[in-house]
Amino acid sequence: MRQPPIKESPRRRRPQTKSAKSSSTRLLDAPRELVFRMWTEREHVRHWWQPKGFASVVCEEMDVRPGGRLRFRMRLADGKEFLSKSVYREIVRPERIVYDEDCDENGTPFHRARMTITFAAHGDQTLVTTHARFDWIPDRDPRFTPEFMRQGLEQGWNDNLDLLVQYLKSVGRT
Repeated sequence: MRQPPIKESPRRRRPQTKSAKSSSTRLLDAPRELVFRMWTEREHVRHWWQPKGFASVVCEEMDVRPGGRLRFRMRLADGKEFLSKSVYREIVRPERIVYDEDCDENGTPFHRARMTITFAAHGDQTLVTTHARFDWIPDRDPRFTPEFMRQGLEQGWNDNLDLLVQYLKSVGRT
């Protein structure tokens, strides 16, 4: 007689670890050194780092060096507030920026990511690639699935890169 499979007890089950990856790429009509400055100087970042849908985005801290901090407070029109707190891990001028980011929504963690931004020279243009590997945070709001996070992150970076293109035009480069 065939025995039914033994089911593992829910309390003995290992926690499910989910992670996802996301990336966005854009070829910018500006030299790599200039584009790198746009990412590392606060007076420039404030002009283009504002994903669509946010009523306000404030860069509260930006200390671009290994161990330095990056902090953004973003507010939606409905009042929901998102806080992005990052620590720079690697700065290789003008090639790469790596930082670890923790985000919360109204004080509740929802996003933890390792961000890697690369800048590849293509003549007088620059190929910018944002790459994120983010991890599942246990007990967070179930709507923040890895797929939801991947789509949101890609859309946010594409919004920011669109604004960066416009900002580069205003400083004399398209």
